[in-house]
Amino acid sequence: DRDYKANRETKEWHKKIELSAAEIRREKAKKESLLNQRKRIQAYCEELFIRQIEVDDVEADDIIARYCLDHNNKEEIYLLSNDRDFAQLLDLNITIIFPNIDQPVTKTNYMMHFDHHYTNALVMKIICGDVSDNIKGVGGLKEKGLLKLFPELRYKTMTVREICQKADEMNTERIANKKKPLKALENIVNNVPRLKTNFKLVNLREPMLTEDAREEILQLEVPLSPEDRGSKNLYKLMIEDEFLSVYAGTFPQYVEPFYTVIM
Repeated sequence: DRDYKANRETKEWHKKIELSAAEIRREKAKKESLLNQRKRIQAYCEELFIRQIEVDDVEADDIIARYCLDHNNKEEIYLLSNDRDFAQLLDLNITIIFPNIDQPVTKTNYMMHFDHHYTNALVMKIICGDVSDNIKGVGGLKEKGLLKLFPELRYKTMTVREICQKADEMNTERIANKKKPLKALENIVNNVPRLKTNFKLVNLREPMLTEDAREEILQLEVPLSPEDRGSKNLYKLMIEDEFLSVYAGTFPQYVEPFYTVIM
């Protein structure tokens, strides 16, 4: 889809974190550089044995989705993101922390925060599109309009095929009753190619991955080496970044606040 994410600063969204030599020099000259902070956070994560994956040309949500599909039956998974696409994964018993919602979202409490059943999260995106990713939906239909036409979406699972069939039946009935067919319903029936494209773009059950991405995900199973990782290095980083100015600066005092958690 040539329009996909074309509304972003660059169509090549995967290159947005790659900087030219001149841009890197400008970043380094800044008092507060986002690039430096990002690299510093990655360094902290290394010392904390926090797994990190970064793969060129692959979207993070596809990598995350693949991980969830492979590990939901082995781990208790929490996702932290504002991306509503992840709601598709809730039936894997995954919990999502949306920063702008005051409690973790599960398939049990989803209806408290959204107007449709959690199993219809994908269907809503396929038909209505996604403004943030510049994905076109069916003309004349937004979420409220779709829910008004198909209120069943609020309380039971529906497929796009079902909605297409029902849209056709509803307009056929309107014509039989000498009523004008609804344009929104016609748009659903007449835009099957668009619906198929959207299914491929937003369906996290079938992530788009390269071989490099698949290999990186497999590497998550391999134990991290303790060599040149650990709290001593972390302590040095925190000293350099002046995080420990409230302490006297000794290592035991640095560890003390975490003692309860450690025990």
